[in-house]
Amino acid sequence: MAYTDKQKLIETNVNYTSKDFSTIKADLIEYTKAYFPDTYKDFNETSPGMMLIELSSYVGDVLSYYIDYNYKENLIATATEKRNVRRLSEFLGYKVPNKTPSVVRLKVTTTIDAKADGTPDYGQAPSSIDSGLQIASSVDSQILFETTSEIDFTSSGSGDPAISAPTLDSNGEAESYTP
Repeated sequence: MAYTDKQKLIETNVNYTSKDFSTIKADLIEYTKAYFPDTYKDFNETSPGMMLIELSSYVGDVLSYYIDYNYKENLIATATEKRNVRRLSEFLGYKVPNKTPSVVRLKVTTTIDAKADGTPDYGQAPSSIDSGLQIASSVDSQILFETTSEIDFTSSGSGDPAISAPTLDSNGEAESYTP
């Protein structure tokens, strides 16, 4: 193959440190001007060639993001995903316990007496129960659940507290209620 001095290439340094869309786009434009000076000269934003340059810049930007993200997740000091921190910790010899706290929906009720007229005596109901209330499991009494926040009986999601049917005494009169 014969070499001719007719067409000399302009030396350009390809910058491999460009990571964002705009610098990749600028580098691609410079590359195109240097290596294809006679083939492509239309660097107008609306030209099809610029569309290809911008698409390539977009792909480079996204790939750069994921490469940086993957590198970041491979260092214990910068990893943010739980599974990656666990994997790196296990790699360094730390044994991660698989214990996680149990969560349970708890319905707390109390029994209050009825007044002489048979209506509930709300004055007997507690206003609140502090956090730390321990409740045993109905399946295994060795398993205890503990509340993490205060139980406030004064605030309700509904307008009136939900009252169950009254407990009746031997005369058939209301003796107590369970709100």
